[in-house]
Order: sequence, then structure tokens, then C-alpha cells
Amino acid sequence: MFHDFIPFRPRGRGGVKRCRRRPGGPTNFLNDAPQLPIVVVESPVPTALPAINFDQVAGMRLIIDHLAGLGHRQLLWVQMDDGDQHSPRREMFIRMAWEAGLRGEALAVPTTGLAFGEAGSQIDATEAELLRFLSARPEHKWTAAVCYNDVVGIGVCSAMARAGIRVPQDVSVVGFDDVEAQLCIPRLTTVSHRLSHMGQRAAEMVMQMINDETAVSRLRGTVEVVAPELVIRASTGPAAILRASS
Repeated sequence: MFHDFIPFRPRGRGGVKRCRRRPGGPTNFLNDAPQLPIVVVESPVPTALPAINFDQVAGMRLIIDHLAGLGHRQLLWVQMDDGDQHSPRREMFIRMAWEAGLRGEALAVPTTGLAFGEAGSQIDATEAELLRFLSARPEHKWTAAVCYNDVVGIGVCSAMARAGIRVPQDVSVVGFDDVEAQLCIPRLTTVSHRLSHMGQRAAEMVMQMINDETAVSRLRGTVEVVAPELVIRASTGPAAILRASS
């Protein structure tokens, strides 16, 4: 997900001005404009500015609990290979799956030649890589795939369809973020990142600081954590082994 600062400077009593980044690097707002009404959304580093963060740990826990409750014991993790095999989401997935007694394997989709943010090319790349993966492991044991985000989830479902694997009858698929999830066939079970709510809260806090000068210092250093929501759609169901024995 792309993280950015969107600061506003009061102009008179009612106007705002968006501050631009300087050429050559990001603006250090703490040093350059400590009294500006700025709210940081999902800062990747600690900040003394008021911040709104998303509880990704709770989001991954929702996925693991959901799949475990459906009887899934072997999982596949799928993400784009960004060179960071220790990405926070991947590490959370491995740790929580292990703690829940679940096992599985991971697939990283090569990104060479892919433009950042181009969902279509990422879907195609995920589909192609998973088809190769399935061809090399026709007797795979996993009954559910957990995807880094919804775009990867769409690619996984597309690969499953081409391979003749039914979702969710044979394999369940879960995404993350709930941005493109409803474009998937079948519609994707996912964790909502609640981006609209986060944006609304950030705007409310900015306006609070614009309208009340004391709020700038009062809110500095505060962190509001947004809880995730599991959105269950058509891509998850009981593990195939349970369905076969029922």
C-alpha cells in the first residue's frame, strides 16, 4: 500500500493549502513545520505527529481464525516478490498460523518487468506463477490460500479456475484490504482495511486542529488504531477434506 503525507496549512480562517514534497526527498514536517495541522495515516516509522494506524495483526488473526474454524490445516501464502521475504504481513501470517497449529508453504510471485501499482499485470503474473507452482506440485496438501492483498487474491482465483480447481469447494481463498475484492470471481473473502473510515478520521482530526489551535499540541503524539473487519464472501468454505467426509 502506498503511504503518503497530506498536510494542510490554514490560510486565514477557513482555507487550507496542501504542502508539496521537496525535490530530492520527503519533507521533514516535524522540523520544517511543527505547528501545522498534520495527521499521519499508517506511518511506517514512529512519529510524534498525531497518527491513525491500522491493526494488521488483528486482521491476520481474523483470517487465521476464520480458516481454522472451517477446518483448514494446510495453507498457502501468496505475495508479490518485492525482495522483502520478511515483510510484516508474511511474518504475521507465519507466526499466527504456526501458533494455531496450521502448516503450509509460501509462494512469491516474481515482479521483474512489472510496473508498480498496475493491478492487471500483477494479476496476470500471479496467475501464471501459481499455475507453474500447481504443475510442479499436483499433490499439494493445502486447502486454503491466504493472499497478501486482493489483487493477488484475484490472480489466485483465476489460476484455480484455469487449473480446474473449484473455489471454495476445493480450495478457499482469502484476500486483504477489501479494495478490489468484489471484482473477483467468486467474490473474495477478505479483511477490510477500512480506508474510507481512516480517511474520514484523518480529515476530522485535521479540521479539529484547524478550528482549534490548542488541538495541534493536544493531539501531538496520539495514535488512533483502527480495528479491521472480516468480510466473508463466496471464496471461503469448509476444508475439502471435511466436505469429503461429511
